[in-house]
Amino acid sequence: MKYRDSSQRLDINCLLHQLINVGSTDSAPENSEPDINCLLDELINLQPINLAQKKSGLDISRLLHTLQQIKRDCEFKPNCRLTQFEKRYLCLCLYGYSGREIAFIYDENRLPRKGELIKYKDRLDARIRNLQKEASKGLNKYLKLLLGLEESANKPRTGELIRILKEKGYGIKYDNNKKNSFIRVNRE
Repeated sequence: MKYRDSSQRLDINCLLHQLINVGSTDSAPENSEPDINCLLDELINLQPINLAQKKSGLDISRLLHTLQQIKRDCEFKPNCRLTQFEKRYLCLCLYGYSGREIAFIYDENRLPRKGELIKYKDRLDARIRNLQKEASKGLNKYLKLLLGLEESANKPRTGELIRILKEKGYGIKYDNNKKNSFIRVNRE
């Protein structure tokens, strides 16, 4: 895809370039480059994807692509995509945020300050249940299918989920033969 860099990570500059140069998609064939909605979707999710990937060591873009394919198969809709909620919730979980932190992020659209999780505990606990219920409708179902778990089984906790996904080949593969090159700058 044109909006990824050489290591297949999402690149904000490439995304912005694509957004600026997007033409009419009315006559575009089905398998053509992504439309503007897809590009905007990628741009909105760029930070959570990169953060989750760095923290978990998982290839989040590839994982999301696989989950999207599973969703399409489950829903019998070839053009459906993972929702913003599904992508963001998964990335926040894989980053390691607690349920309360995730609830706070969804309510306030920012990270909590010290003491705010305790101050708003009751409200956040109710919000956690709503978010978990929303995730169980789709995202958790797709993850269970990917992991080969029964529908009635509980989704593994985050640490266990990351370990299983790495075993299934979703870990980031680093090229150990890659040499770092440095440019020496003489300052006078």
